[in-house]
Amino acid sequence: MDHAGNLGLNDGSYITLDGYDKLHFYNDIPNEEISFTTYELQRNERSYHRAINCLAKYNFVGIERKYTNAESELEIAGKKYVYENHYNNIGETDSHNEIAFLQTLSVSTISVYEQWN
Repeated sequence: MDHAGNLGLNDGSYITLDGYDKLHFYNDIPNEEISFTTYELQRNERSYHRAINCLAKYNFVGIERKYTNAESELEIAGKKYVYENHYNNIGETDSHNEIAFLQTLSVSTISVYEQWN
């Protein structure tokens, strides 16, 4: 995982974002209004500002991971949205990748590293 940014939550915790992770914004789920990858937010100041404004404009934000490896695991409120388990005894891998939806009211900010300069 390339730790490219964070989604800051109101309780002071945060969700780590990989560069390929997508933030989707919705007024009504599942009707997406706009989305950004974390890499887009790093490269383009205007996209970053649009994403910050989306926190005030839209009701929900969805977090979609690109990868399901152990570094990308995503658990919110006791539910695993993204995971990958390998079972050596049977030689199989079980993986799951689901968009995690949060009310934008629960998000305080989006931070990105190595921004445009």
